[in-house]
Amino acid sequence: MIGRTGLKSAVLSTVIFNLLIISEEGLKDESIIILFISFIILTVISFTAITLTIYPIYLLSTSYNLTKKQVFTKYFPYYSMFYFTISIWFYYLSNFENFGLLIGVTIFFTAMFAWVWLFNNN
Repeated sequence: MIGRTGLKSAVLSTVIFNLLIISEEGLKDESIIILFISFIILTVISFTAITLTIYPIYLLSTSYNLTKKQVFTKYFPYYSMFYFTISIWFYYLSNFENFGLLIGVTIFFTAMFAWVWLFNNN
């Protein structure tokens, strides 16, 4: 379950990140190389972030016999506020440069979709 969610998150973060870069700078010759390198880096980051932040909540919920819906309803709002704060922090640390915004947007949306994918009842 964590592997499938991690892979989806890696693909989503790569797509978001590269679409934002291409919309900002346009399509260049080295875009394929950047796409490949960013996929590798974002895959590692996605799996690490999910393993360290979302998966422990998932494991705790199973030990307390909570349903996925109960966990999502109880913890998702706090998690989304935390990740929104982290995203704003990246933007602030970058001195409000576009790259910091790209990282923040990518982190936020990838984490939110990972929650939905991991705690989906289907």
